[in-house]
Amino acid sequence: MSRIQQVIETLEVERAEVQKHLAWLEQQISEFHAHNGEVVAGAPARSVRRATARRASSRRATARSRRVDVKPRIIDFLAQHPAVPLVMSPRA
Repeated sequence: MSRIQQVIETLEVERAEVQKHLAWLEQQISEFHAHNGEVVAGAPARSVRRATARRASSRRATARSRRVDVKPRIIDFLAQHPAVPLVMSPRA
């Protein structure tokens, strides 16, 4: 058996051990959550996520439609209040 094949087999055995340990840890976490009376929440259903996104989209659309164009107001203000020219003094 080649050295590379030995390394591959060793890594596969280690991976199997780690997977077993991970499964055991996940079981422990679930049991602690159950003992504590917690319900482990998964990701919400796709329909719930889409409904949330749809509401957010309509809120953004409403906000966009309520936004007023301030450019004419700024121009009117500047026309009524001419700016005093600024004199820049050289820094010492």
